[in-house]
Amino acid sequence: MTNKAEKALIFITLSTIYFFSIVHRVGIAVIAVDMMDELNASASLVGLMSSAYFFPYALIQIPVGILLDKVGVRKTIGSLGAVAVIGNITFALGPSVLTVTIGRALVGAGVGGFYVSGLKALSIWYEPDEFATLTGLLTAIGNLGAFFASSPLALISVNIGWRGAYGFIAIGMSIFIALTWVSLRNERHTTGTSTRRVNDNL
Repeated sequence: MTNKAEKALIFITLSTIYFFSIVHRVGIAVIAVDMMDELNASASLVGLMSSAYFFPYALIQIPVGILLDKVGVRKTIGSLGAVAVIGNITFALGPSVLTVTIGRALVGAGVGGFYVSGLKALSIWYEPDEFATLTGLLTAIGNLGAFFASSPLALISVNIGWRGAYGFIAIGMSIFIALTWVSLRNERHTTGTSTRRVNDNL
């Protein structure tokens, strides 16, 4: 039986990792000029690099659904989170446009399953009459990432550089992915109710 504190931790961690996915989605805008200068790249090349996030993000949606049904939320988020963190570190440390592009693509593939996994988790650990409210809150908190990826991220980048800023993001995302893994540890006790709860919400 999951108590209120455990359920709260689940929601907080899921919301936060979705927050980081939005930061990655739009954060390039405030560091583009610095990247162009450091990597000696044109605006079109940086734009192409930025778009590398979206294709894997879209493509991962199909296997994510299968993974959630076959291996569960915990293992899905754990594996995708590892890909996202590796991509984030590759992006932050990449010495060339090609390297940072690969890193950004890995980030897109990794974070692409966070939102769907969050919805699946809410259907498992929360009651049906809480699902709509929590989905709205999950989306709202996640989309605060767009705010963070504007002036706050720009301010951080000014002080520690764009690489330092994304290193900071990598650390934060790693911590919350680990917390998500811990918070979902009792999934095996609750997955039997997930189908009933999802059906109740349809």
